[in-house]
Amino acid sequence: MDCVTEACRIAARLLAAGEAPWIGRLRDVRPYGNSTFHAPLIPRRSPHLAWTTHYVACAGRLVHDPLADSPLDVAQYARTVFGRDLPLQEFLGVEETERLLREDDIEQAFRHRIGGS
Repeated sequence: MDCVTEACRIAARLLAAGEAPWIGRLRDVRPYGNSTFHAPLIPRRSPHLAWTTHYVACAGRLVHDPLADSPLDVAQYARTVFGRDLPLQEFLGVEETERLLREDDIEQAFRHRIGGS
């Protein structure tokens, strides 16, 4: 599963439905000596998968992710899907997400920004 592609696809669907989508990012980053450790994110329903960063499409307070059976509230998302309380960060805001979707450039811009973060 490519979460970037899925998040872009779902955001486009949300925008077409009149919603105001934004892209969320979930990570578990911890200090480790003089470095940083990115703990794996392992979905409860698919323990054979693991990422260090996961991207999702959101609208308002709802997270839309194929890893969940239905949209989940931002506050419940990480606990429900990954079994851990982690904050979901805004990666692309509503205005930037809409602009990139309308320009049909969201996935390329998204991947470019990931490379720089």
